[in-house]
Formats: sequence, structure tokens, C-alpha cells
Amino acid sequence: MSRALRPSGKSPFWSVIMTALCACSPGGRGSAGDVEISSFVEDALVSGKVLQNSTACEVDAVCFLRIAFSDTSIVALYGTGERPAPECPMSSDISDVAFRIAPDEVVSVIVSRCGLDGYYLRRLEKASADEAFNHDLMAAAIDSIIAHVPDSVAVCLTVYDDDGWPRAPSAKLLGRIRSRAVVPPAACPETYSAMVQPVDSLGRPVAREPPYGHVDPLRLSVVRYDVEARGSVSIVVNEDQGTVGRRYICSAELVSGEPVAACRIVSRWIS
Repeated sequence: MSRALRPSGKSPFWSVIMTALCACSPGGRGSAGDVEISSFVEDALVSGKVLQNSTACEVDAVCFLRIAFSDTSIVALYGTGERPAPECPMSSDISDVAFRIAPDEVVSVIVSRCGLDGYYLRRLEKASADEAFNHDLMAAAIDSIIAHVPDSVAVCLTVYDDDGWPRAPSAKLLGRIRSRAVVPPAACPETYSAMVQPVDSLGRPVAREPPYGHVDPLRLSVVRYDVEARGSVSIVVNEDQGTVGRRYICSAELVSGEPVAACRIVSRWIS
């Protein structure tokens, strides 16, 4: 399917379509076979299960995927046929791939806002059961880093893919972290500490007072994951809290069937 996608800014049908479809879109499950379904985050690479593929733009309507994630489901547009389209940079290449996706397939997508009410597919690929992440070993590395973090500090996790896109951690990965609860970036509390005083449009200082008792969250980013010889892995993790940051290199492997990791700090910074 390679019909031209012609943005025009006129989208009187969009709100009606999205309201009707989202109203009947149940949330997803945590997994589909061996491929993990993640929670939904806008503008990040996430994995979900296709519930419906409407190819009606071949006739006289719109094409969309209805995708279930672990916490919700959404409708993402990928084609409008001859109808006026919202002003979204939809790709005919993505449209061609999406047109052939079947229900129950698990896909990795980046979904962005299209106007005020809906979403469109910015990136689409079929998810692989052999994903680059070994959840047990990555969780062991995270546990090693946060083992002594007090409960008063929220811990947030982002995982970057090989192309450098931020990915919401899957429910399975979060569930394998044993030391304490860790949340995805969408649920992370605000950081108030900053090296630079924020100002308004007139250059006047803007006061940003944290709530009483607030502690800046600890933000972890898995920026690299390499499988090495003999079944071990090397994991690079950045840690940021307030204005202070650290980089860890972790080595993880299975010992008698149990994941074991050791991490060391290789650099520090202030930002």
C-alpha cells in the first residue's frame, strides 16, 4: 500500500474517529509469547501487540493500527488515502510496512502526537523474540547500582536501543529488579536541582520551590548492552540525581543459574 499521504491541516474526521476507537480500546497484557510488551510512552521506542489493523484508506476512510501496551492501548494513524490528512509527517515507507501487519503481531513503534487528539506512527518494526536485552542480567546490574539507595529516593529507568532511542523498560525487566521498586520515565518525579537559575521571557528569575521533603529522583539510563564471550554481558549505565552524574560499567553473568553483576564507577560529572 503506497498511496500518497498528503498533509493539509484539515482534519474534521480526526476527533470523531479517535474518540470512537479509543472508547473501545482495552489495555494490553504484559507479554505476547517470548516478546515483552512495554508500557506506553510517547516519542519513545515501545513494544505493543496489534489488536486491529484498519486498511480502510484503500477505500474511503483512514488506515490505523490499534496497539495494546501493558498499561493502555492507543490508535495510531498511518494513512488517509484520498482524505485530507492531519499535518503529521507520515511516511509512505512506514505505511507500506503497517499495511501488512496482522492482528496479534508484536511491533516496536515510536508514536507521536498528531494534532491535539490523536497519534501517528513515526517508526514501526516487527519486534523480535531475540531482543538485545537479557532481562535477568540487566536487572542484576541495576540491583547492584541501587542496592544502597534509600527508600526516600525514587528510582527511574530508561533503556536505550542500538539506534540511540530511549525505550520504556518492559514490565518483565522492572519485575526482575529485586532490591526495590523502579519506575519508567513517564512516572518519574520532577528534578528541581539545577546549576542554572531558570528565567521567564523577560529574563526575570523564576522560583522553582520543591514540595516539602522532596528528594530529587535517581535517573538510570542503560546506554549500552554488549554480549561478550562465555555468556557474560557488559552493561553501561548512566546515573543522574540533581546536578550530579556517574557512569558505571557493569559485568554480569549467570552463576549456577543465578544472575550476578558487579559494577564500577568509571566517570563522574556535574551538570
